[in-house]
Amino acid sequence: MKSNCRAGSKRINEKKTHYMLFSCNEWKEYSSMRFLGATDNPETLYVMIGSCIRADDMLY
Repeated sequence: MKSNCRAGSKRINEKKTHYMLFSCNEWKEYSSMRFLGATDNPETLYVMIGSCIRADDMLY
């Protein structure tokens, strides 16, 4: 039986953080939650939040 693992592969134990951005109404109801985007870069997340605030889709 052959294994699918490659010898010397460094990605086996590598963990990556993912950020997901959702919007909801002012009462934070679960049913109002909308998915806006996902990224693995925190700087991209800040840009997404900033663009939502500038577009008046989000309050600051």
